[in-house]
Amino acid sequence: MPRDSKIQKQLLEESRKKHDLIQQNFHDSYRNLTWKVEFKHLVSIEMYDETYNVSMILQALMWLRFIDEYCPNVQYIIKLDDDVVGNILEIIHFLNEHVKAVSLLKSQKQIFCRVIYHRPVSREKKNKWYVRRDELSSEYYSNYCVGMAIIFTGDLPNMLLRAAKKERYFWIDDYFITGILAKKVEAQLVDLKRKIVIYTWEGNEEALVNGDIFFRLFSNMSHGLQLWRQIENSYFIRFLNSSLQLMMSPSHKRF
Repeated sequence: MPRDSKIQKQLLEESRKKHDLIQQNFHDSYRNLTWKVEFKHLVSIEMYDETYNVSMILQALMWLRFIDEYCPNVQYIIKLDDDVVGNILEIIHFLNEHVKAVSLLKSQKQIFCRVIYHRPVSREKKNKWYVRRDELSSEYYSNYCVGMAIIFTGDLPNMLLRAAKKERYFWIDDYFITGILAKKVEAQLVDLKRKIVIYTWEGNEEALVNGDIFFRLFSNMSHGLQLWRQIENSYFIRFLNSSLQLMMSPSHKRF
């Protein structure tokens, strides 16, 4: 929670108007161990060191706990960074087709994302992602997700939370959730590859609007809103065209 009461009032006002905030009681700092007692049951901290980034893990576990408590029957959860826009309409179509193709049972315990394979662990102390051997002994990470856009099946939040209670904390949150915990609960990583665009040369804005790619970074909020409006317009035009074609088909002609 913010130390500034004015900021807290602004957050409460936005929550009242938009109903779009989840807030818990800890101080957010990039590499900080400041956290409240009520979170200690969520994750096991075995090594206390100021270089650990607990607040990032708490943010991840916080929304997982919210979904588990308040949305236990959802089929999918889409987690996006705040600088990512997605063609949600195309994603919903993709997920529906996926369930049809593999059956509902086989579509459980899955994480859809852009998968990182066999990434070496950095041992360079000057590197932002430097990891000590006592934190992670292996020379390579297990497969895990690029964190900007991830889709979880609805059965996973509870499983991941229960696994977190028994697992030693690791400070890179994307790896902790989609690498360590996902492996613990035997979740399947489904690689969307370049459906998730990390670099601008991998897919332009038109590809996002048309649904050829699912997720893409945007430069600022007005840019993100502009892209979303284009997606809406494209979907509306396609809907109108399909409706007109249906009306013009022989089976719909009146006699």
